[in-house]
Amino acid sequence: MIGRKINLQDAILAQVDMPYAFSQSSLNGFYSCPAKWALSRTNEYRSSPDTSHLRLGIMVHNTIDKHFKMFSGSADPEVLRRMIQNLFDSEWRTSGVYELESKYKKCVKSFIDFEIFRQAHWKEYKPTQTEYRFKYELDGFKYSGIVDLWGEEDSIMIDWKTSKDTKLNVSHLRQAEIYRRSKPNVKTVIFVCLGSGSILTAPAMPPTWLTEQTQVFADAIKSGVFERKRQWCRSCEEVWACEFNDVYLWGDHPW
Repeated sequence: MIGRKINLQDAILAQVDMPYAFSQSSLNGFYSCPAKWALSRTNEYRSSPDTSHLRLGIMVHNTIDKHFKMFSGSADPEVLRRMIQNLFDSEWRTSGVYELESKYKKCVKSFIDFEIFRQAHWKEYKPTQTEYRFKYELDGFKYSGIVDLWGEEDSIMIDWKTSKDTKLNVSHLRQAEIYRRSKPNVKTVIFVCLGSGSILTAPAMPPTWLTEQTQVFADAIKSGVFERKRQWCRSCEEVWACEFNDVYLWGDHPW
């Protein structure tokens, strides 16, 4: 309800067990805007994502995973291209996100081009694991997540993105560091941005960098103090809840 005062500290602490299991999405969500992250955790306010883009992303990830489960070896580049295209087209017909056809076609082309390149240059084309789930603890903080692809022979992790990113940003670096520490001796973490066709390789950060990033988040959860980053307010679905968080309706006032 607009105008209802909520106690963010109580709302967050009631839903987050400490030590909290940090994921790349929660960590990056917090740094994007701490107040938005906090409000999205409460029962009063829930974000409504763009479901068409979300459904396309899920379809693309699921189809890629299905490809690796079905395909067990190497193939002539043109055969590989047709196999992947046919599999995607069969999934697309029931996707229900036909308004995003141009984005879909770009993502499929980028994936095919990358896989032909990867087959030619990696030691082992078949991934060691796909949709690899992990949990671990580092410096007293727990982390969890899902790695899209892990190739042990090449010591490379891949995250597929349907975004149009062309440059690395700090969100990529946080995600890469969380992923990098989920396995011993990970050489490379790359982001394959299917919407742009870009391949972004994340550099290794200093040993304490991830812990320092996480500590800021943990301190906010414990204190219940969540800063607003106003540069994102115009496009934020939580803006009304955020602006009126400290406003009382007459009937709700403690007088």
